[in-house]
Amino acid sequence: QQDAQTALKRLTKEKEQFDIIYIDPPYSLDILPLLEKIPPLLASDGIVILEQSKKAEIDFSLLEKIEERHFGDTTLHFWQLQ
Repeated sequence: QQDAQTALKRLTKEKEQFDIIYIDPPYSLDILPLLEKIPPLLASDGIVILEQSKKAEIDFSLLEKIEERHFGDTTLHFWQLQ
């Protein structure tokens, strides 16, 4: 088992790409540094789904936001490559 930063480095180095990337970090984590490493891992028609607290704000312009859904205290953000 490895932490997210280590895994992202390894996957990027191996040039892995994914159709769906689901991110469910601890709600208190500053997620932006992790998100900035995601675009090279996303397949051209893939999507990134981020689960976070409904109270949290996120400004992430490296990907195009295509949807946002709210479930109780949780928000799911959906992004794709621009």
